Amino acid sequence: MNCIELKNVNYHVEDKHILKDISFSIKQGDMSAIIGPNGAGKSTLANLITGILIPSGGSIFVNGNPLNKMTRREIAKNIAVVPSSFETTFDFTVFDIVLMARYAHNKRNYLITPSDTRLAQSALAKTNALHLKNNYYKNLSSGEKQTVLLARAIAQDCPIILLDEPTSNLDIKNQMEIMHMLKAMNDEKKCILAIMHDINLAVRFIENFIILKDGRLIRTGNINEVFTEEILSDLYDINIHILKDIHRQSLFMQAEK
Repeated sequence: MNCIELKNVNYHVEDKHILKDISFSIKQGDMSAIIGPNGAGKSTLANLITGILIPSGGSIFVNGNPLNKMTRREIAKNIAVVPSSFETTFDFTVFDIVLMARYAHNKRNYLITPSDTRLAQSALAKTNALHLKNNYYKNLSSGEKQTVLLARAIAQDCPIILLDEPTSNLDIKNQMEIMHMLKAMNDEKKCILAIMHDINLAVRFIENFIILKDGRLIRTGNINEVFTEEILSDLYDINIHILKDIHRQSLFMQAEK
């Protein structure tokens, strides 16, 4: 069964076509990345999958269910979203932020149960962020905030986790820690879909790719199928040379004048 499936999805604003005839599917338990140059439509695609935006045409299915028939609560029970950044001016603690993920599962909103508390504790422990539990979220570093947002997604306890540039603005250590956490979640059979800009980082952890350019789907497939000099050079409009290590974990991209 597919966790996410798009069939001929289009999205336009007035006369501007942002996404054109997008079709692909992601199987349960897959870890996939959406890549492409700026303005390709990656974030728009993510917003369509989560129901924030409504397609101008075509169909989207989440775990076999038509997205347009699902309520916001049902979507939140199926997809946990980790944004590239999240800020608040209120004095929410880290534990408050993670507990917010449990609201969709409660019959009465804002009624926290002992089970919710245990799940939030467990999520913070899994991401090695339990020591931050009582800190104010707004005072955390960028890396700490991203870790807390990932803990919130774990506490939401959804089969699908969608991330928008999860490693942006992080140093190398924090980037690697976030990606290792995502890989561990995928090992637990979570369906992971991440928008990625850092290709070198993506290929170390991710096997399947969805490639967008100018609002069109260029290619989908595993790393061996899509990571060729021809495809990447066309994608980014520069001549790219690829060097691979024996584990296929390094890409070196060089533009020729």
